[in-house]
Amino acid sequence: MLTSPAEDAGTSENSDEVEASVDWRAFVPTDVADHLATMDRAARESNCGVPWQLLAAIARVESDFGRNMATSSAGAIGYGQFLPSSWQAFGSSGNAYDYRAALPAIALYLCQSGLERDPRAALFALSSVPNSADLDTNFGQYQFVYEVEHRHAIRSLQGKTSLVGFVSRGRMGRFDDAIALAEVTGEPADIAAVRRYNTRPGINVNVEQQLSSCAAVFGRVGWANGDLEPYEFTDVDRTATVGASFAGTRWERPSDTIAIATVLNEISPIHRAFFNAGGLGILVGDGQLPHPGTERILEAFYRVPLGSWQVTADYQFVVNPGYNRDRGPVSVFAARLHKQF
Repeated sequence: MLTSPAEDAGTSENSDEVEASVDWRAFVPTDVADHLATMDRAARESNCGVPWQLLAAIARVESDFGRNMATSSAGAIGYGQFLPSSWQAFGSSGNAYDYRAALPAIALYLCQSGLERDPRAALFALSSVPNSADLDTNFGQYQFVYEVEHRHAIRSLQGKTSLVGFVSRGRMGRFDDAIALAEVTGEPADIAAVRRYNTRPGINVNVEQQLSSCAAVFGRVGWANGDLEPYEFTDVDRTATVGASFAGTRWERPSDTIAIATVLNEISPIHRAFFNAGGLGILVGDGQLPHPGTERILEAFYRVPLGSWQVTADYQFVVNPGYNRDRGPVSVFAARLHKQF
């Protein structure tokens, strides 16, 4: 039940009157694609970057996505189960039983309740060995992640900036140790042979900004300690991304999304030397790397909702794949299916 801060039990006295005057069954959502698109739009246009997954969770708990909007014993009404005075505060003049009015109202309620000020942190178990399938459930190897977001609006166009930091603790090898061992043995550099308990920090900054109701830009820069092997990730020590996304409003498909982005990935000098000494990463390694270069990627995708599914066609053009100027360029085609349960 969604209530305003000043609300008390006496504010629901008109709920029986509301129940009697509204047949909520007439407003049960039937257009799944529009329902999902409205949820996504309410999240994107909120004043504090509300995740659409949070809107979906609230809708599921409060009214089973509009399938049960009967007035509660506390007097809560409609799709979001607002108390009447809360709906007056957050729902403007809209219909509390119509998800197209209720979802933006829920997002507004969350923003004014302080969602944008909430930092997020998590502790994750890592695998027993870097990039393996067996988790260390005793948290002997772990990663701590902390995120802070700032949300803003520029002439009612929403944007956000987030700072994400992480620290991985586990048995990781140093590239200089692996190279030194290879020089002694005459064998290719073997990172597994020099693993010991280490700490690998990293940080990234993400920026998103709406340009209009159907266009947005985004960017990301990231850094991680390049002296140690990555844990549960591919070989990237520095990364930068910039791109733009557009809703299909202009071609009368507002629920569609098209996007284009360019990505620059890089590894540290000692990381390059490790690959040149015959070292292998989880996805990278040619046995040598005499001509290293920045990996450059141009990516485009088109996403279409089909009922409760989302179908995406994706294309990537990769220059210097695996940081190797002797390889590529490479074209990668992909298709993705997504369904939210």
